[in-house]
Amino acid sequence: HEIALQRARQRIADIDANRSRVAREAADLASIDSTSKLYAKAGTTIYRANQLSQPAQIDTSTVVFEYPHVQGKPDVTGTVTATFVVGPGGKVDAATVTEMVSSESRFDAVVKKALARIRYRPARIGDRQVMQLVRERFEIRPK
Repeated sequence: HEIALQRARQRIADIDANRSRVAREAADLASIDSTSKLYAKAGTTIYRANQLSQPAQIDTSTVVFEYPHVQGKPDVTGTVTATFVVGPGGKVDAATVTEMVSSESRFDAVVKKALARIRYRPARIGDRQVMQLVRERFEIRPK
């Protein structure tokens, strides 16, 4: 009986974790939708990768994270997935960074700060540079 009870508790925990993930993704999509509507009002279109002849590509030499050492906490590798708009010049529009999904909340600020410095090769439709909605997964490692 004890093993069955443990399995049932684990299934409930898995369901709760999945429910939380789905809720975060729904909030993220709602934020993306409101960002797209804001740009549409300004007469600007935000494209998704599948609409482009050349999607935005990250310049990996510009990706630098300042690891957040916290006294009393072990240094761990973590991930953050962020959604944002990359402008025609290859810069991230900080106002469009939506709710981030991270393995540890301490990594959110690290990625937000780095996004100000990160550059992309701009997205293109033909020879025209355009804005693109990007969803990027970053890995933060201790040095």
